[in-house]
Amino acid sequence: MGVSFGGLFMLLTMSLSGGDVLDMVGTDAYWQLKGGRPSVEALLTEAAPGQAATAPDASELIKQLGDDSFDVREKATRKLAEMGRAILPQLTKAAASSDAEVSARAKKLIEGMQGGGQAAAIRRLMTIRTLGEAKEAKAADQLKKLLQAKEPFVAEYARRAIAQIEGKPYQRPLPTADDMKKDLAALPASCAVVAQARMVFAAMTPKKMAEMMPAEMGDAAKASEKMAEGLIQALETCGNIRLDGLSAGVAGDIGDRKGFVVLVGRGEFDAAGVKIAVQAMTGGRGSSDVSSSQPTTQPLPAGVEIIRLDRQLCLVLLGNNRAALIVGPPQQALPVDEVVKGLVSGKGGVTGDADMAKLLAKVDMTSPIWAACRVTECYRQVPHLAGVDTIIATTQYKNDTLTANLTAVGASPEAVEKSRLAVEEVLKEVQVEASREAQRTEFLKPIAEALQSIQFKQEGSTVTGSGTIKQFERVLLLPMMILGYESRSHMEAVQMAAPVPAG
Repeated sequence: MGVSFGGLFMLLTMSLSGGDVLDMVGTDAYWQLKGGRPSVEALLTEAAPGQAATAPDASELIKQLGDDSFDVREKATRKLAEMGRAILPQLTKAAASSDAEVSARAKKLIEGMQGGGQAAAIRRLMTIRTLGEAKEAKAADQLKKLLQAKEPFVAEYARRAIAQIEGKPYQRPLPTADDMKKDLAALPASCAVVAQARMVFAAMTPKKMAEMMPAEMGDAAKASEKMAEGLIQALETCGNIRLDGLSAGVAGDIGDRKGFVVLVGRGEFDAAGVKIAVQAMTGGRGSSDVSSSQPTTQPLPAGVEIIRLDRQLCLVLLGNNRAALIVGPPQQALPVDEVVKGLVSGKGGVTGDADMAKLLAKVDMTSPIWAACRVTECYRQVPHLAGVDTIIATTQYKNDTLTANLTAVGASPEAVEKSRLAVEEVLKEVQVEASREAQRTEFLKPIAEALQSIQFKQEGSTVTGSGTIKQFERVLLLPMMILGYESRSHMEAVQMAAPVPAG
């Protein structure tokens, strides 16, 4: 089963909350969906690097799948699930049984063990995590063999599991401000808006998600179960995803027929899985062949893969740790060559533009989230920006609260005041509308409160602004909650519209 654009969007959105997406699926929830948690021995076998599993004889339990007693059938199903993937060949034969019950239960067990194209990789990561959470001392030696693994996430999961077994804290390395500066080179020199975010926020967990579940989502336990099921389905298609940092650039000359937006992600993912998932979503339209239809005129450097989704959208993958998404109107060529060059070399790009480099030198890039804008003639067509020349925004994050500060500078106090008043007028309208929506929808309250906290102050030709977002972790989950709420509302509408059977 493939993943939709909505599913992929949900994964990317959830990766903004710190940590990787798979950590948002509870261990118990995962194994429950897979038919049951394997035994410690089966877990050790599945976690082993390149070791063929010795299959136990499951024939007697398979026979019990067709027993007259429901309790016997259920017990046999659980025990077979505990044996793990080693018995897949035996279950495959059982799936062809003439006994409908045996066949159906065997097929369900196989589905739980196999899933999508990345299911085996996800199951292995869950296996490693389960051993760590259970503090299985005898698993330590086996896990140490995985510390040099090349597969995405395996070595990191092994390090964390070993730390849990040994009772030691574990903190995965996060990108530094210097690491993030290298990603600026992948943003074309013609960008006039540049922004970055480092995911320094506390990692989201199933427990946190359940606690944050708003009343509009219905029963928290059921909503969490559905969410876990949806996440596993998506992860088993494209693999686990973690976003450590995000850089964004917007062209200085942009409109319906010109300009571009570039997003550069730094973290970890399975490039092969992402490629397959994206191509499946587009019905096979996504192409990575180097040909005349390819949006680049240069030979591809080693480790780079380009997937052109259509004339407006292009995905660039550099190994399993960095990626770029380029969006633009079909009438204009996308700046793929420039993005690839900067992504590989870590030099040039927007940092090579003298005006932008001068502006960026004023930015505190240690901020978890920051942005800088050089107001171009194109941007000045918007009245709210007409009176300013540069804008810089930085943030501080502490105790689940994000505080933002903005500084805008213009040529004259009169022009700046005109822009400020235009912004404040729009802000008041948005504040009223947000407050109205928050009264109806609980999970929008943090946004409404954040908008109410925004204040501006002008001194001469400089405007400063500030605002605070409390419950920031909840805000990071808003896109996912909105998707889930809309999906639930749609299903309720369908059920209400469905005809009631007669009789």
